[in-house]
Amino acid sequence: WTYKQKIMDSGATLADIRNKNLELDKQELEYIGARNGLLIEAADAYLGLIKASEKLQASIEAEANTRETSGQEEIRVQVGSGLTSDVLKSKRQLASAQKTVITDEKAFNSALYTYETVFKVEEPDVNSLTKPRVSADALAMLPDSMMEAVNLALLFNRDLLISEMDVKIAKNDVITALAGFGPTVDGELKYSDKTDASHTAGNHYEEQAKITVEFPISGFYMEMPGYLNDRSALDRAINDHAVKERDTVKEAKEAWQEYANARTMLSYSENEATIARELLSISQKEREAGQSDAAAVLAAEETLEGAMKDLSDDSMTLITSVYELLDVINMLEPDMIEDNKKVG
Repeated sequence: WTYKQKIMDSGATLADIRNKNLELDKQELEYIGARNGLLIEAADAYLGLIKASEKLQASIEAEANTRETSGQEEIRVQVGSGLTSDVLKSKRQLASAQKTVITDEKAFNSALYTYETVFKVEEPDVNSLTKPRVSADALAMLPDSMMEAVNLALLFNRDLLISEMDVKIAKNDVITALAGFGPTVDGELKYSDKTDASHTAGNHYEEQAKITVEFPISGFYMEMPGYLNDRSALDRAINDHAVKERDTVKEAKEAWQEYANARTMLSYSENEATIARELLSISQKEREAGQSDAAAVLAAEETLEGAMKDLSDDSMTLITSVYELLDVINMLEPDMIEDNKKVG
């Protein structure tokens, strides 16, 4: 039998092992990135369909309210207590509301087709969709400030971690290239045992141990181009990592600001929708009592429609901003979504 062992190769083997481990870690991070990309794409399609459905419903309700107001104004004109101008105003707004319904139907169908493509289903039951909310665990992972978001991103952002691994891999490549200039030491041990050798009825065995040391005399000329290429690759990797750090800080700040703005906007939208609904109710009662004109009712109907659509927009924007912020700091997990209530 023969046993061979490389004793020393100036660090080339260890650098190669480190690179293989780094490549494995990179693939795990890239898998998480691909998974989260699909998660956000699915969330956008899901939330987009719910939002389009809510906007279409708001347009249909606004069109129905305007149609009712228009009919009431016509009755007032017929009994001599209304103005023809109010009838024309209501009909103009009715025509505008009908156009809005058509536009929102188009947007709804587009969102429906996107949902079908992403989830690979046909004719989903939109009324069965549930509006998601962010789980308590996800909310607990959210940073409390922009500075905290930046610090977490600098520690855990996937792209930044991959960039850092690229620098380490480039450094190991340089070590491997430098090993081409250094000596290598190999050991070899042989043992042979022969019984009845040449029919002499005797035994014969041999043991041999050998250590080989090689010095690359021509390595300076043969390995130098590869070393220079690896050194240049390391410089590029370091520069790219510095750029990625700046980009990560910017991305974290933007994600935090989007989340903070969405949270504030949703609060305002909820108040606006509540006030708009109450305003419409009061305007309708005042019109019935003859204390206001049709323009006030029509304006209130239009205000409510806009407020309901803004509320839908802002509620969905808050959810997606949470997902995107968690993704920037690499803390987004598929189970960070819970069902809240049915929509439709």
